[in-house]
Amino acid sequence: EEMEVTAESSKRNIDEISKEETEVKDLNQDPKSEESATSEEKDGKPKKPRPWEDKSGKPRPTREEKGLPPRDRKPKGKVAIIFGYNGELYQGLQRNPGAWTIEDELEKALHAAGAIADDWMGDFSKISLIRACRTDKGVHAVGNVISCKLQLEPDLLEKVNSHLPPSIRIFEINRVTDKFHAKNAVDYRIYEYVMPTSAFTPHINNRNFVFDAEARNKVNSLLKEYEGNHNFHNFTINQKFTDASSKRYMRRIECSEPFTSDGVEFVRITLEGQSFMLHQIRKMVAMVVLTCRFSAGPNLIRKCFGPDSIHIPMAPGEFLTLDVCHFGGYNNKLDRIKSTHPRLQIDRIEERNKFKHEVIYPYVVKAEKERDLVQTFVNKVDLTRPTTNSSIDVWQWIKTVNAEEKAQADAQAKRTADLLNQTNPSDKEEIQEPKSEKEESKTDAS
Repeated sequence: EEMEVTAESSKRNIDEISKEETEVKDLNQDPKSEESATSEEKDGKPKKPRPWEDKSGKPRPTREEKGLPPRDRKPKGKVAIIFGYNGELYQGLQRNPGAWTIEDELEKALHAAGAIADDWMGDFSKISLIRACRTDKGVHAVGNVISCKLQLEPDLLEKVNSHLPPSIRIFEINRVTDKFHAKNAVDYRIYEYVMPTSAFTPHINNRNFVFDAEARNKVNSLLKEYEGNHNFHNFTINQKFTDASSKRYMRRIECSEPFTSDGVEFVRITLEGQSFMLHQIRKMVAMVVLTCRFSAGPNLIRKCFGPDSIHIPMAPGEFLTLDVCHFGGYNNKLDRIKSTHPRLQIDRIEERNKFKHEVIYPYVVKAEKERDLVQTFVNKVDLTRPTTNSSIDVWQWIKTVNAEEKAQADAQAKRTADLLNQTNPSDKEEIQEPKSEKEESKTDAS
């Protein structure tokens, strides 16, 4: 029995040794083994190289092997860049291949100032760049914000501005928390649309038109229709009525009193909302202009909130400016945790208003006087075909909308009358003569 046990144990040891030899042999095999090849064939995709490997799977050469000097890394921190720009010569804010954008100019200036390393150029993901608002071609800004990670240089603000053209100016570069997100941290945004009052001239009986208090009150009453939560699918592109993202909340919209600059009378339309879609503000202003031009009522704007697809012209982008981004929630958070980071209070930056009056407004007046932007725009408004049926012009569309609204009002009046006829005479008296507050208090007391 002892011999049998010894034989079994020796056999077991031999099996374990052979198994270990097999495992060692497998480890020494080429990585492109049959098993790995079959796994790649199953996935249908080759394995991605790791960060320290090239495409063939070999280790990447070091900077010393390439004959390059070691990198001179500097302290890196997350900042919020508050800046403004005149969008006249640029094709929008966001980088776009083949286009000249504001972000391209900012990247070059930051690199020249030493805030962006050489191997970070051309890749915004390496600096975690996030923009608070995107602006279209020709649109200006005096309070936009970008969050990113930069190499912190002394006197960075002055250095960057020295490498920027006069049309772009950085007002502040502030340190922010590591989790700060320029887009998600914005509570609401304020835009400003400066427009000549001649755009509101009626299409008929327009002699001796003056933008007086009555005309301003009408424009404000139309702008009030936008306030609140509405479906703005007709005020942008590629949006459906059923899309949840089509619903936006407008906090406040109003028109200022007229002011004159270089012989041209303007008004300032302030739009305050949580967020805006592509072309939304320009189409909102255009709809108000269309309503004033054709002396129509607010039912046209209400119709655009409905499910019907309506074509709305677009007002010029040269008159639109991003004024302020508000970060009230972020500032309150810093107060609660008693952080030493500076608060983002863009509306208190004096240089921002100086840039607006010295760079933005003069360009707006110049563009209107040289290119007659408003007249070109109102000509398009007068020829608008609002519906998918191209044979229906604005006049016919207004008649259709008014007829639909009248039919709905008549139907509602009829339902109210039928409801009153079904009630008892005593109920009618109670409805017509409600109890006074004194009588109600006596009844409650009894």
